Amino acid sequence: MYLHIGNGVSVRSAEVIALCDSDIFSAQADGSTQVSVNRDYLVAAGVKGKVISCLEPQEEPRTLVITDKGVYLSPISAPALRRRQMFFLKR
Repeated sequence: MYLHIGNGVSVRSAEVIALCDSDIFSAQADGSTQVSVNRDYLVAAGVKGKVISCLEPQEEPRTLVITDKGVYLSPISAPALRRRQMFFLKR
């Protein structure tokens, strides 16, 4: 099965490792080291050319879809993507 993650892009459900809300990659007031680690992961993936944007020019990423092939920036919320994935898994 495939999971549509926005703007005509689909990934194989079997390749999806995690669906992460983009907020875990943005700075927080408490200066959490976890945010720093998450951001470092995203930067490292970008340097390797493994970050794929599914966004229109003015859209902000709402979800990071982490697969074994790369990280996709999706405009669709993580809960909506989880519901889509669970719908097909229940079939």
